[in-house]
Amino acid sequence: MPSIDNALNLMNQGWLGTLLGILGIVFGLATYLWSRKRTSLSYAYLGEHLLGSKSDSLPEGISVQYQGEDIPRLTRSVIVLWNSGESTIMGSDLVDIDPLRFCVETDGELLSVSVLKASRPVNAFKIRHPSAHAPNEAIVEFNYFDSGDGVVVEILHTSASRQPDIKGTLRGLPKGLKPVGRMTRSSNPFRRTRIGRVLSIHVPKMGALIPIIFGAGFVLTGLFATPEVANNVMTLNFAQSNTAVLTMGAIYLGFGLFSLYLYRRKYPKNLHVEALE
Repeated sequence: MPSIDNALNLMNQGWLGTLLGILGIVFGLATYLWSRKRTSLSYAYLGEHLLGSKSDSLPEGISVQYQGEDIPRLTRSVIVLWNSGESTIMGSDLVDIDPLRFCVETDGELLSVSVLKASRPVNAFKIRHPSAHAPNEAIVEFNYFDSGDGVVVEILHTSASRQPDIKGTLRGLPKGLKPVGRMTRSSNPFRRTRIGRVLSIHVPKMGALIPIIFGAGFVLTGLFATPEVANNVMTLNFAQSNTAVLTMGAIYLGFGLFSLYLYRRKYPKNLHVEALE
């Protein structure tokens, strides 16, 4: 029968098996990402010296006081802390003998710790003032963090290091918190305008989409085009085949996806504040 013969001819096409294999991998990966349940608490930071520097204190003849006491320097660190997993993290999971706390190096002390933004009031995130025996640490508490919940905290301190730390033990997190690293801030003054901020976010992403579009085109050509069409697409003598087109497409796609990964926002969008720009 013609319909059966057409179906058999379709099944005998080499590209069909490749396409089904790719679709199977994509479906399996999507199913895994959709169903996984991780417990993860991450943090990223941004730091700068407002007065003084890492190597030197304030110049001689210049003094700055905080609540009547001289300080050697003034450092500002902003921390974004959020639930980067899928499972809810309860405040009762905090271990009393090793509480969750923001810390700076022992060469400095915390002057001020404030919450710039919280995802939801019901998280009930609280910060205790530093104690006399540990002036470089501030203990924190919260009710619970659902996936994506978190806070943005600003710390003013006198440590030479701009990189803060978060210490503590939570049940269900044997490896501790996950440091994402330092966030970068553009020094371009054009970024201070609204249009500049929008362009600085979307232009790099659009640049990453260009190789993805080209890569997808090469992959589709390699899968569905005839060898003659593939030869016309690939004008290089050493790469005149469907396999070469697929390889080139994979390279373009990989480059574009890696660029998107580099320009991604490391923290949830709902925790973005102007202090991080």
